[in-house]
Amino acid sequence: MINHQTIHDIQCTPLIDDQTRLIEVTVKVPKYIKNAVDDMEESLYVEALHEVAARRFDHIQHRVNRIKEKIKVYEMRYKQSFDQFASNVPDSLPGHEDWIDWSYLNKLQSQLTTTCDKLRLVAGQ
Repeated sequence: MINHQTIHDIQCTPLIDDQTRLIEVTVKVPKYIKNAVDDMEESLYVEALHEVAARRFDHIQHRVNRIKEKIKVYEMRYKQSFDQFASNVPDSLPGHEDWIDWSYLNKLQSQLTTTCDKLRLVAGQ
């Protein structure tokens, strides 16, 4: 029986070299997996990291695209950008609710886009 807690036990420790901004990643795995990969070269781990980053990038990029579609609905409804809308929010409950939702979508899009940019670098795209 596999102990899933052990498989997902990942620790990241900053290295002393702040100029390269590298971190050391330690992954704890069951012994049978360790034995199977002991003789593998470091390039295998780099390839695996690139593959995981590429898959994660695709997933997050899909989320960003869905968020952009939702933002477009607000832009079409109010016939203006968020900044224009935010400077003159309608004095109504629906107007304030739209401002809250729209501002959240903008913030989330920004955060996820930043994540995508980082993942693109890791994935080598």
